[in-house]
Amino acid sequence: MLKDQMLHKFMNAFANVLEEYCGLGVGEIKDYLVGFASDGATLCTTKFKQLNPCMIDVLCLAHCLAVKDAVEKIPLCTELECFSKLLYSFFHHSQVHRSILKTACDNEGVNFCAPTRVGSTRWLSHTQRAVTGAVKLYPVLQKNTFEAGNENDKSSWRRIQ
Repeated sequence: MLKDQMLHKFMNAFANVLEEYCGLGVGEIKDYLVGFASDGATLCTTKFKQLNPCMIDVLCLAHCLAVKDAVEKIPLCTELECFSKLLYSFFHHSQVHRSILKTACDNEGVNFCAPTRVGSTRWLSHTQRAVTGAVKLYPVLQKNTFEAGNENDKSSWRRIQ
C-alpha cells in the first residue's frame, strides 16, 4: 500500500515537472517518453512501460557509482560490506550451514533470517538489508560460533567455546 502511494506521488510529481517545464500533458507523455534512467526500481519502470511499451529503461550508473565511491572511502563501510558478503557466501552456498544457523536461531528465540547478498542494481538498499540482518543475527552468531570441517560430515562441526 505504501509503495503504491509513493509511486502515485512520484508519477504525479513527474507529470507536473513535464507539464511545467516541457508543456506536456499527461496524455502526451506516452508519445514523448522514449527512455528513462533510474536506479533499477521496478515499480517506476513498470509504470513507464505501461505508458510506452517501447520505452528504453537504462540503469543510471552515475547514481550507483557516486554512492559506492563515497562509501568505499569509509573503512567501516568497506569492512561491513566485506563481512556481509562473507556471511552471505558462508550460509547461502551450504544447506548444512544454513540449517545449523536456523537451529541456533530457534534455540535462542530469534526469528531466522538468512543473510542476504550485498550488491545488484539497488546497492544501497541491499546493503542496508544485509547489515540489518547481520545485526539481527549477531547475538546468535556470537553465542553459537562454529568451526567448519568437512561440509558433508556434520560431526566435523564443533562449537567454539
